[in-house]
Amino acid sequence: MSNILAIIEGHKNLIFQDEETEIKYQQRILICNPCESRKSDLNIDICGECGCPLATLLRQDVKHCNLGKW
Repeated sequence: MSNILAIIEGHKNLIFQDEETEIKYQQRILICNPCESRKSDLNIDICGECGCPLATLLRQDVKHCNLGKW
């Protein structure tokens, strides 16, 4: 259930961007880009641990990285 809530919050934050969320996204993407669990599926970057799209996962605070990286 937390994955669904995280994706919903992330989509909301992707559509209605604010500076604080985008700073958080930029910090997290620097951590996720080199991660061995990062995958690409149909040109969409996803977390291989939870299956969430990174564009939305990194813009929310409902859940945290399953590997404890952020």
